[in-house]
Amino acid sequence: MTFLFLSDDPKRSEPAAKRLGQWLPMRLMALEDYCPSRVHALSPVVIDIDLTSQDGIKLFRDRFRSEERALAKVFLIRGTSRAEPYQADALGAALTIPALPRRAEAVKLITMRAQAQGTGIRGIDPEVPEFVISATEEVSSLHDIFYETVASGQPLPRAQVISASELLAESLKESSIAQWLEAVKQHNSYTYRHCMTVSGLAAAFTMHLGFGESDVQRISIGALMHDVGKVKMPISLLDKPGKLTSAEIAQIRTHAAHGAEILLDDAHFSDEVVDIARHHHELLDGSGYPDGISGRAISDPVRIMTIVDIFSALIDKRSYKDAMSAKQAYDILLDMEGKLEFALVRAFEPVALAAQSVKRNVELQAAVA
Repeated sequence: MTFLFLSDDPKRSEPAAKRLGQWLPMRLMALEDYCPSRVHALSPVVIDIDLTSQDGIKLFRDRFRSEERALAKVFLIRGTSRAEPYQADALGAALTIPALPRRAEAVKLITMRAQAQGTGIRGIDPEVPEFVISATEEVSSLHDIFYETVASGQPLPRAQVISASELLAESLKESSIAQWLEAVKQHNSYTYRHCMTVSGLAAAFTMHLGFGESDVQRISIGALMHDVGKVKMPISLLDKPGKLTSAEIAQIRTHAAHGAEILLDDAHFSDEVVDIARHHHELLDGSGYPDGISGRAISDPVRIMTIVDIFSALIDKRSYKDAMSAKQAYDILLDMEGKLEFALVRAFEPVALAAQSVKRNVELQAAVA
């Protein structure tokens, strides 16, 4: 969902809108062109007016009448007058942000939108922080954009993918992989859940391995894009409420090659991301797909992604199977010696076992105590 940035002087506001646009889908619009039908009722609106000018204040009041008082309004403060914050409050500001916003302000906007839409109230454990729920919302929104951009022939949203990878890393620094996965459970679509689960586990695993921030981001971007080829698959097939036929399995398996083609055509993502998208189902013994490569032909990032991808599928519930426990899923990885990089499987154990549900972790801690 695009955030609307309203301004009484769009040229003046362009740097701020572009800055927020690094992390969020943002549309800059002249305040005089605003009408209620262009704004989602549950999405915050960013407003940049001259808070020291009666003309700007009058224009704002003319556009925002009484029936829109409940709309979450976020005002930019330019610091030209000490009265600006007070004027913003008088106009109903839900939040004020600086004229050159930081990523922290983008996170606040995402959180405001999630709270307004009631995100996280559908059975999510109360131990899960709101910012984690908001981050999963931002990651899941990428998939709708993937479908739209690929269908229309537009470039993939690289800036938003980078933003999502940063939000993911920040969330996991301040929470746990169990809390991330708990928030992911609210999403009905298996396809969306799987990508968010793989992305969270990949980021957590690379952090556990001691990767630096830039390397964590590289792997996270690969995880976010690893199944982009599924936009070529019918939704009815991806979320089919039952086991797939052999023909349907063959069709689904084309997603890896489709993903690499989409990324190569886009030409805005690294060779490593293309490699992950095409080869994350390859196995060391050559029994994987789509190319049947083996051994040293499989890169280290792909080896990491394959482990995370298999584990993610095992711990998720489908209509035709129950979710495995983290321990059961990890034991299956152990049984795949020769197909997976065993040193990495061993290193993955603490991350895998930390993926128990929040409730289950509390129960285990109580039992040990």
